[in-house]
Amino acid sequence: MKTTWLETCNEVYEHLQDDTSRDIFIHRLNYAVTRDKKHLVDMVRMLPEAKRLYSLPTQKSYIFGAGYYGQKTRKFLPMEWMGFIDNDNQKWGGYCDGLPVLSLSDVPHDARIFLANRYHYAEIYQQLLNAGFMETQIVNLGKIIDEMARKQYFDLEAMSHAAKESFADVGALNGETSREFLRWAGETVDHVWCFEPDVKNAEKCRANLPELERAGKLTVVPKGAWSESATLSFCAQANGISAIGTGDAIIETITLDEVFAGQAITFVKMDIEGAEFEALRGSERTIRTQRPKLAISVYHKPEDIVNLAQLILAYQPDYQLYLRHYCIFDNETVLYAI
Repeated sequence: MKTTWLETCNEVYEHLQDDTSRDIFIHRLNYAVTRDKKHLVDMVRMLPEAKRLYSLPTQKSYIFGAGYYGQKTRKFLPMEWMGFIDNDNQKWGGYCDGLPVLSLSDVPHDARIFLANRYHYAEIYQQLLNAGFMETQIVNLGKIIDEMARKQYFDLEAMSHAAKESFADVGALNGETSREFLRWAGETVDHVWCFEPDVKNAEKCRANLPELERAGKLTVVPKGAWSESATLSFCAQANGISAIGTGDAIIETITLDEVFAGQAITFVKMDIEGAEFEALRGSERTIRTQRPKLAISVYHKPEDIVNLAQLILAYQPDYQLYLRHYCIFDNETVLYAI
């Protein structure tokens, strides 16, 4: 008899090992069914880092950073938003998400500012202090986002080390996650495989992991992980939102089964902007025969919270599943299979 979608949801739920995982699953499942953002907000509010933010009094405020995290701030935090601030003078006088984009000099000195830049928050924070804003006026979202993101993939207490850890960083970006892996794995590190089809990002991986390359413990795979070897379109932005299936660039793809035929792999991480399902399909033999630890992003598509877990369990029914969330917004939900 064909399994119903409800039975599939129940199967995934029964494999979740703790209340935190079950709560995240229910919130994301409710969002998948209703598309009501309220369920994502309720999920985020579970986090200690988010509770203070959501308890701040609503008042006139500005967002520093008219980019990805700035727009997330506008959508998720219930403030009376007056505008965006940005250091890019090409944006001044324009609009972002319906709000004007201003230079810092145009902002009142009694304003409250939400600093929404992950990669340059330290410099911008100092810029605000130098401009006369007090610490009490600045909400440093960038620091919170960065510190939470760095915990991803490696903070699950139930996840133990293998005697020799070989790590597949699928969607390696600049190698930052692989560096976190080195800290987590310590002396157990055997090899790191960085899958990164964006040429500029692949170069960053090599530059940021020189000790591994010198030791012969680094392999950069300049291809996208997929369900088959193919040639696909790709949007190469040299950042964390480069994605298969859009854009003018052309890349080659490869399966993890092809790469790890005859190669030991103990830990697979995937964050590939919605291509996780296809990449997992190309990892069936590896998961069935080697049973690596998995840390898979499940937030790019609403259905991922069920479909990715279902696929993993079809390959390895005895996996124990955990869910954790690592952002004050809706992104960075990770499914662990151990």
